[in-house]
Amino acid sequence: MTGVGLLSIYRRVVEPHVKPGGHRRLAVFATGFVVGLPVNALMQFLWLKVDLFVYTQAAGPVLDVAGRQLPLYMVIYDSFLFAVVAVLCVPDDRGRPAFVARVAQRLPIVGGPPTTPRLLAVAIAVLMTAVAVPIAVFSLLRVGGFATPSYDEYPYPAVKVYDPYGDLERAGKPGPFYR
Repeated sequence: MTGVGLLSIYRRVVEPHVKPGGHRRLAVFATGFVVGLPVNALMQFLWLKVDLFVYTQAAGPVLDVAGRQLPLYMVIYDSFLFAVVAVLCVPDDRGRPAFVARVAQRLPIVGGPPTTPRLLAVAIAVLMTAVAVPIAVFSLLRVGGFATPSYDEYPYPAVKVYDPYGDLERAGKPGPFYR
Protein backbone atom coordinates (compact mmCIF):
# COMPACT_ATOMS: atom_id res chain seq x y z
CA MET A 1 0.00 0.00 0.00
CA THR A 2 2.90 2.34 0.65
CA GLY A 3 4.08 2.01 -2.96
CA VAL A 4 0.60 2.84 -4.25
CA GLY A 5 0.42 5.84 -1.92
CA LEU A 6 3.83 7.06 -3.10
CA LEU A 7 2.68 6.73 -6.72
CA SER A 8 -0.35 8.85 -5.83
CA ILE A 9 1.92 11.51 -4.31
CA TYR A 10 3.98 11.47 -7.49
CA ARG A 11 0.88 11.94 -9.65
CA ARG A 12 -0.41 14.87 -7.59
CA VAL A 13 2.81 16.70 -6.77
CA VAL A 14 5.56 15.79 -9.23
CA GLU A 15 3.89 14.69 -12.48
CA PRO A 16 2.44 18.13 -13.32
CA HIS A 17 6.04 19.44 -13.41
CA VAL A 18 7.57 16.63 -15.49
CA LYS A 19 7.84 17.06 -19.25
CA PRO A 20 5.77 14.60 -21.31
CA GLY A 21 7.95 11.85 -22.70
CA GLY A 22 10.45 12.31 -19.89
CA HIS A 23 11.81 9.62 -17.66
CA ARG A 24 8.55 8.91 -15.85
CA ARG A 25 9.60 5.68 -14.12
CA LEU A 26 12.81 7.28 -12.88
CA ALA A 27 10.82 10.24 -11.53
CA VAL A 28 8.39 7.83 -9.81
CA PHE A 29 11.31 5.92 -8.29
CA ALA A 30 13.02 9.11 -7.07
CA THR A 31 9.78 10.46 -5.62
CA GLY A 32 9.01 7.14 -3.92
CA PHE A 33 12.48 6.90 -2.45
CA VAL A 34 12.75 10.51 -1.22
CA VAL A 35 9.22 10.69 0.19
CA GLY A 36 9.53 7.13 1.52
CA LEU A 37 12.58 7.92 3.68
CA PRO A 38 10.88 10.07 6.34
CA VAL A 39 7.64 8.06 6.14
CA ASN A 40 9.49 4.81 6.71
CA ALA A 41 11.70 6.26 9.47
CA LEU A 42 8.65 7.54 11.34
CA MET A 43 6.80 4.25 10.88
CA GLN A 44 9.74 2.17 12.11
CA PHE A 45 10.38 4.44 15.10
CA LEU A 46 6.74 4.07 16.12
CA TRP A 47 7.01 0.28 15.83
CA LEU A 48 10.23 0.30 17.84
CA LYS A 49 8.69 2.62 20.45
CA VAL A 50 5.80 0.21 21.13
CA ASP A 51 8.27 -2.72 21.19
CA LEU A 52 6.74 -4.37 18.14
CA PHE A 53 10.25 -5.42 17.17
CA VAL A 54 13.88 -4.67 18.00
CA TYR A 55 17.06 -4.69 15.93
CA THR A 56 19.65 -6.78 17.74
CA GLN A 57 22.55 -5.94 15.42
CA ALA A 58 23.36 -3.26 12.87
CA ALA A 59 26.20 -2.26 10.59
CA GLY A 60 26.82 1.37 9.89
CA PRO A 61 25.13 4.39 11.41
CA VAL A 62 22.28 3.91 13.85
CA LEU A 63 19.61 6.56 14.47
CA ASP A 64 18.96 6.89 18.21
CA VAL A 65 15.71 8.65 19.09
CA ALA A 66 13.89 8.31 22.41
CA GLY A 67 16.07 5.40 23.48
CA ARG A 68 15.34 3.33 20.38
CA GLN A 69 18.00 2.36 17.86
CA LEU A 70 17.14 2.17 14.18
CA PRO A 71 19.84 1.16 11.67
CA LEU A 72 19.99 3.77 8.93
CA TYR A 73 20.44 1.12 6.26
CA MET A 74 17.04 -0.36 7.14
CA VAL A 75 15.37 3.00 6.47
CA ILE A 76 17.17 3.19 3.13
CA TYR A 77 16.41 -0.46 2.28
CA ASP A 78 12.68 -0.15 2.96
CA SER A 79 12.45 3.15 1.08
CA PHE A 80 14.16 1.48 -1.89
CA LEU A 81 11.55 -1.30 -1.81
CA PHE A 82 8.70 1.23 -1.56
CA ALA A 83 10.09 3.04 -4.62
CA VAL A 84 10.39 -0.24 -6.58
CA VAL A 85 6.77 -1.08 -5.78
CA ALA A 86 5.69 2.42 -6.87
CA VAL A 87 7.45 1.90 -10.22
CA LEU A 88 5.81 -1.50 -10.63
CA CYS A 89 2.40 0.15 -10.13
CA VAL A 90 2.80 2.60 -13.03
CA PRO A 91 0.35 1.44 -15.73
CA ASP A 92 0.91 1.57 -19.47
CA ASP A 93 -1.75 2.62 -21.99
CA ARG A 94 -3.34 -0.85 -21.78
CA GLY A 95 -3.58 -0.84 -17.98
CA ARG A 96 -0.72 -3.31 -17.47
CA PRO A 97 2.27 -2.52 -15.25
CA ALA A 98 4.46 -0.57 -17.70
CA PHE A 99 7.87 -1.69 -16.44
CA VAL A 100 6.85 -5.33 -16.13
CA ALA A 101 5.27 -5.36 -19.60
CA ARG A 102 8.39 -3.81 -21.13
CA VAL A 103 10.69 -6.38 -19.52
CA ALA A 104 8.34 -9.23 -20.46
CA GLN A 105 8.33 -8.11 -24.12
CA ARG A 106 12.12 -8.18 -24.21
CA LEU A 107 12.38 -11.74 -22.90
CA PRO A 108 13.60 -14.17 -25.55
CA ILE A 109 10.51 -16.34 -25.23
CA VAL A 110 8.51 -17.30 -28.29
CA GLY A 111 4.79 -16.86 -28.05
CA GLY A 112 3.68 -13.38 -28.97
CA PRO A 113 2.65 -10.61 -26.59
CA PRO A 114 3.22 -10.96 -22.85
CA THR A 115 0.59 -13.07 -21.16
CA THR A 116 -0.61 -12.63 -17.60
CA PRO A 117 1.51 -15.54 -16.28
CA ARG A 118 4.59 -14.08 -17.97
CA LEU A 119 3.85 -10.63 -16.51
CA LEU A 120 3.41 -12.19 -13.08
CA ALA A 121 6.68 -14.11 -13.39
CA VAL A 122 8.54 -10.93 -14.36
CA ALA A 123 6.98 -8.95 -11.49
CA ILE A 124 7.94 -11.68 -9.01
CA ALA A 125 11.49 -11.81 -10.40
CA VAL A 126 11.88 -8.03 -10.12
CA LEU A 127 10.56 -7.95 -6.55
CA MET A 128 12.63 -10.94 -5.46
CA THR A 129 15.76 -9.31 -6.89
CA ALA A 130 14.95 -6.01 -5.18
CA VAL A 131 14.61 -7.87 -1.87
CA ALA A 132 17.41 -10.44 -2.23
CA VAL A 133 20.28 -8.20 -3.36
CA PRO A 134 20.19 -5.88 -0.31
CA ILE A 135 19.72 -8.87 2.00
CA ALA A 136 22.85 -10.41 0.47
CA VAL A 137 24.71 -7.18 1.25
CA PHE A 138 23.40 -7.22 4.85
CA SER A 139 24.54 -10.84 5.15
CA LEU A 140 28.02 -9.94 3.93
CA LEU A 141 28.18 -7.13 6.49
CA ARG A 142 27.17 -9.59 9.21
CA VAL A 143 29.59 -12.32 8.12
CA GLY A 144 32.35 -9.74 7.65
CA GLY A 145 32.07 -8.74 11.30
CA PHE A 146 30.78 -5.22 10.66
CA ALA A 147 27.49 -5.73 12.56
CA THR A 148 27.48 -4.65 16.18
CA PRO A 149 24.82 -4.83 18.90
CA SER A 150 22.25 -2.08 18.40
CA TYR A 151 20.20 -2.06 21.58
CA ASP A 152 20.86 -0.94 25.13
CA GLU A 153 18.29 -3.12 26.87
CA TYR A 154 16.48 -6.00 25.24
CA PRO A 155 12.74 -5.23 25.55
CA TYR A 156 11.73 -8.90 25.92
CA PRO A 157 13.69 -10.17 28.97
CA ALA A 158 11.67 -13.41 29.21
CA VAL A 159 12.61 -14.40 25.64
CA LYS A 160 16.03 -15.75 24.73
CA VAL A 161 18.04 -13.74 22.21
CA TYR A 162 19.34 -15.60 19.17
CA ASP A 163 23.09 -15.03 19.28
CA PRO A 164 24.68 -17.74 17.13
CA TYR A 165 28.21 -16.31 17.26
CA GLY A 166 28.16 -14.91 20.81
CA ASP A 167 28.61 -11.31 19.66
CA LEU A 168 25.87 -9.88 21.87
CA GLU A 169 27.04 -11.79 24.92
CA ARG A 170 30.67 -10.64 24.38
CA ALA A 171 29.43 -7.05 24.05
CA GLY A 172 27.95 -7.32 27.54
CA LYS A 173 24.32 -7.21 26.50
CA PRO A 174 21.88 -8.85 28.92
CA GLY A 175 20.70 -12.36 28.03
CA PRO A 176 19.46 -15.01 28.14
CA PHE A 177 20.98 -16.16 24.86
CA TYR A 178 20.74 -19.28 22.75
CA ARG A 179 22.77 -20.52 19.85
